[in-house]
Amino acid sequence: MICGCLSESQTYSNPSKMTTTASSLENRTERAQLLGGSNNVTKPKAMTPEEIRAKYRKSANNVSSAAAHAKNMLVERKEKLEKISQHSEELESRSQDYASMAKELANRMEKKKWWQL
Repeated sequence: MICGCLSESQTYSNPSKMTTTASSLENRTERAQLLGGSNNVTKPKAMTPEEIRAKYRKSANNVSSAAAHAKNMLVERKEKLEKISQHSEELESRSQDYASMAKELANRMEKKKWWQL
């Protein structure tokens, strides 16, 4: 064609359009990789006030059982801490006995003459 116009068979590509298309394609593939191949974008559904009340009413019934469970867990934790405290006191006592025995042995060895060894 001589007039410099593009024919219907020729395509005109805008470089800035190509970069935005490429970046959106990159974003889609990156999203697919992060989400395990899912490209479905769903918007959150607006809940009605009745649905919200019903949802939290159910959880309010479980509050008493959750409190009882938390109390049981605290009692168990207290028992474990008491056991650990008792064990650490026992270890401290044994280590003091060992230290005093080691001092006594060192004193005995100092008092011995070299020919008694």
